[in-house]
Amino acid sequence: MPEQDSLIFMQEVLQRDFAIAPVDKREQLLQQLADAINNMISTDSSRLISILYRLDIDEQLLKKQLREQPDTDAGVVIAALIEKRQWQKWKTRQEFKKGSDIPDDEKW
Repeated sequence: MPEQDSLIFMQEVLQRDFAIAPVDKREQLLQQLADAINNMISTDSSRLISILYRLDIDEQLLKKQLREQPDTDAGVVIAALIEKRQWQKWKTRQEFKKGSDIPDDEKW
């Protein structure tokens, strides 16, 4: 279930920037994302850079991944980094959500 929940979370986050259609599988999401990224690389790279910055994608890691995988489609590499970062965010939110069971007398 956590994988499906994280997939829903990622779709919600990515929908507004990449016009991702709802999917049932992670692979479908990554393919749509890679296609959208490749389109943006050729049509609106400054917007893509802005989105990557807002999504908190590490620029140095991105450059490193692109250098280390020269034969891999850039959209696929970037999509994988976005997925990894969104998974981290989702996981962190789930951990903090568990800690919200604080008794009323101990809340600030």
